[in-house]
Amino acid sequence: MRETAVYEGRGKLLASVTIGGCLAAFGGLMTALTPGILDDFDIEAVVANLPPAVAEGFGLEAIGSPGGFIALEVYQYVWLVGLGSYLAYAAAGSIAGEAQEGRLDMVLAAPVSRRGLLAGKFLAYLVPILIVNAIVGGVVIGANAAVGAGVEPTWLVAVHLLSVPYLLVCCAVGVTASVFADRRGQAEGVAVGTVVATFVLSTLLGGTSFEGLTRLAPASYYDPLTILTTGEYDLLGAGILLAATVGLLAVAAAGFERADIA
Repeated sequence: MRETAVYEGRGKLLASVTIGGCLAAFGGLMTALTPGILDDFDIEAVVANLPPAVAEGFGLEAIGSPGGFIALEVYQYVWLVGLGSYLAYAAAGSIAGEAQEGRLDMVLAAPVSRRGLLAGKFLAYLVPILIVNAIVGGVVIGANAAVGAGVEPTWLVAVHLLSVPYLLVCCAVGVTASVFADRRGQAEGVAVGTVVATFVLSTLLGGTSFEGLTRLAPASYYDPLTILTTGEYDLLGAGILLAATVGLLAVAAAGFERADIA
């Protein structure tokens, strides 16, 4: 397991740094522009003209504050949907891709168990998760301090630390899809579709009579907007996400043990 994680993790270093650099450039720019945008434009007046359901569903009511603006521009969609979907997509090829290319049977011919191989491939995704968080977090925190955007640095640290359980769930969704799908493309479509669909579910059903269904969405347990506007941390939600990760990996491991690789 360790050898697999190290080998797979090294292969993800370049992509992780590249993605981290791109997101850091965007996040740093938006953070640096925050004071000027909020001073020059009456964003709250624009939001007031929107339908209340739209403003509430997408969290736009908080966009007039520095923390709300940064959360919505950088984390609420780029992080939750963009980065989460990318990791789910990448993880979806971890097993299905090698099986489709005929390499998985050769890998399993080595002295490694199926569970060990699966765990190693999953743990390798800690590399992009941690590297991207470190790069983007450092740039955004630095930009916030440099321009005096007004967001508590501890809140920015928390929004990155608490994103780790959420991103792990996205990877677990991808790995699980990779085990049960017949082909790589199917696994990738299911993984990305699950992340996006559950995010939309959590956004549109909040405050409705179907709000209970949002508890099925990982995005319901990680709320960057609340963290960056109130400083409230959902530690229980982080625990639920970690438990969901373990549960998904257990299902994936059971399925992988019974899968016919030939």
